[in-house]
Amino acid sequence: MRSGKRIERAGRYRRERRTVSAALAALLCLAACAASRPFGEGAAAKAGDLRPIEALEHPEATGRRVIWGGQIVEVVNHAGDTELNILSYPLDHRFRPEIDRPPGIRFVAVYAAFLDPALFAAGRFVSLVGMVGGERVIAVGSERHVAPLLAAEGIELWEESRDRGGPGRVSVTVGAAVRF
Repeated sequence: MRSGKRIERAGRYRRERRTVSAALAALLCLAACAASRPFGEGAAAKAGDLRPIEALEHPEATGRRVIWGGQIVEVVNHAGDTELNILSYPLDHRFRPEIDRPPGIRFVAVYAAFLDPALFAAGRFVSLVGMVGGERVIAVGSERHVAPLLAAEGIELWEESRDRGGPGRVSVTVGAAVRF
């Protein structure tokens, strides 16, 4: 009789262990799908929190690594690179432009590759990581303005369907994830 109860308890223990294991596996899958920063977890530590206006005010900022973002105003492709004229916005903790906050100044980002202007179109939101490269004179209507220059090393184009309500991002990692 006693061995029957032991077998019954052992069976119940195995079922409970399987349930706990399944729950842990589900949690690990959810953690793998969790939102991450577009430039990696160490990007903020490597980049300063210098804003575009501060780069203009402090010429010694040239060469500093930064993460800037905003709304594309114009895209110009050259032989070996693409130049983006961007209206800056403050960034949130995941480096997404916060379009509900007031915009800053324009900056120019130069990316050393071809960027398709159909994808990187005026009105889309981007975040970029790179080095402050001095300044550039740009035309805004009939006016001339000095804008900080960013030598972009990485670029994140935020999902178009969410641009109107705020930038979002979709990517696939160890599972499918929608990043907000």
